[in-house]
Amino acid sequence: MIRKFAINILKTFGIVILFALTVVPRAFAVQEGDLGAYPSHYDPDNPKTKSWFIYDLKAGQTKEDSITVVNNSDKSLDVKIYPVDATTTSDGAFALLNNDQPQKEIGSWVKLSKDLITIGPKDRKDVPFTISLPSNVTVGDHAGGIIVQEAKKPTIATSGMGLNIVSRVGTRIYETVPGNQIVSLDVRDLSYTIKDNHLVFTFVMENRGNIILTPTGNFQIKDGSGKVFETIPLGNLGAVFPGKPTTITVTSKKDAPSFGQYIATVTVNYSSLKSITKSLTFFLFFHDWSVILPVLLLLLLIILFIIIKKYLSRKHKFQQIAQPEISTNKPQSASFAAKNISGENVDQVFIAHHIKLLGVAVLISVLVLSSLFAFILKDFVFSPIMPHAQGSSTQSTVPSNAPLSKQNTVPTETSIPINKADMKVIILNASGKAGVAKALGQKLSKDGFSVAKIANAEGTSTQTVIQYPIGKNEETDLLMEELKNEYASVTKEASDSAVFTIIIGK
Repeated sequence: MIRKFAINILKTFGIVILFALTVVPRAFAVQEGDLGAYPSHYDPDNPKTKSWFIYDLKAGQTKEDSITVVNNSDKSLDVKIYPVDATTTSDGAFALLNNDQPQKEIGSWVKLSKDLITIGPKDRKDVPFTISLPSNVTVGDHAGGIIVQEAKKPTIATSGMGLNIVSRVGTRIYETVPGNQIVSLDVRDLSYTIKDNHLVFTFVMENRGNIILTPTGNFQIKDGSGKVFETIPLGNLGAVFPGKPTTITVTSKKDAPSFGQYIATVTVNYSSLKSITKSLTFFLFFHDWSVILPVLLLLLLIILFIIIKKYLSRKHKFQQIAQPEISTNKPQSASFAAKNISGENVDQVFIAHHIKLLGVAVLISVLVLSSLFAFILKDFVFSPIMPHAQGSSTQSTVPSNAPLSKQNTVPTETSIPINKADMKVIILNASGKAGVAKALGQKLSKDGFSVAKIANAEGTSTQTVIQYPIGKNEETDLLMEELKNEYASVTKEASDSAVFTIIIGK
């Protein structure tokens, strides 16, 4: 009896939980504190449209849509809404501009029906908007977003300083204008500095194509003989938007060498078939003065101590020799000479004796510095330019923080074969037929692909879709070749995920 009662209680509790899960707001809403936002309409065949607006409008085309704003607090909120362009941070992360910055793309194409709304507690509102592409818009990827934030009034401080903290929620907008896709990346301005006794390199990646790229990279430092000093894997370098240069900073984990010639080389892979390499040759010469100066100071003190000791010893010796001569009744001239020797002239004699040593030291220093300068002049001014690949350009720049260096920037482009094992693939079954995802996974694994996961998709789809990492166009084409014999129609769509996702449709 008690067992049956407990089972009924558990069933009732399960029904309540299930009902609660069906009425809570969508879990995919972008949320920050009391506010949340997400697209009001989404494509069931593309799960990403639950959180992002993804369009493929043509030049001059217009589309109407709306964004849903959610108030999760227990009070009414005044909410400010505005569209902005997207950019990338210094490490390549996706970011949205501020409202007061110039908007040239998505931020100027989107027109909201309202820019200020009031939402009641635990309520939500749909805000319609229109996105209109210019007739002269460039082919390729464009990114931006819609920001929602609480419209707080400025705090008036009676004393001290007032502080306003505003939280923003951004919903991304991706627009891909159909046309000829251009994949091109340039790496420039490779330079170095020394910070905390570590080499710190910076370089700029500039996307000269029309699609968003997600490159990977590797950094290597060699000495003048070609021996590897350090290899630094860069991994994923983030998203590089067309026309928006990204600066990358690489810090060596090893202590910087004190002396010698070194070559730093960065290799950036921005497509399965394309990469670019830049090299920087530089010279290090006793850069860590915090170590050198105390040593020089110690040597200087030792030299001064030796000279002073010899000076006092010689002066004392002259005084001992001259004193008896002064006490005897010798002629005036001899006593006068002894006085001069034991008096002020002993300093002059000492200086005259050591001026020769000083001259020799100066001469040796000039010879050493001249030899060092000749060595540097020979290897860094009159040396030939480093050999580079045919058809590539060579640039030479000298950063302000490197007073003595030669920098040869050598770009080369090479073809990299596609390694199927590096392509991680997730297969989701949205066809409603059992076993199709497993069968496809076995086929791809046999062909050399790395199948990371096989599962059922949420809901069903009428079309087979490949969601591919941005910039991995060649790998995606290779994957589509594998699927064309299995499925009559396969479409592809860009994603900022690091893996390939195949959604099998009916």
